[in-house]
Amino acid sequence: MAHACGDGEASATLTPGAVVGNGRYTVGGEINRGGTAVVYEGFDQAIGMRVALKVRRGARPRRG
Repeated sequence: MAHACGDGEASATLTPGAVVGNGRYTVGGEINRGGTAVVYEGFDQAIGMRVALKVRRGARPRRG
């Protein structure tokens, strides 16, 4: 599972179509939401495969 987040105070919400992880991952839809994290479908542009992106609640996603 790819972790496309950084430290910060923002919400753990990503927008479908957003590019995160220094331009590596494209965000798809939300898969699941738990007590400490939100998991999104994503696409890893470097390896050309679907991945899960886990974002801790309270973390700030690294854009671009």
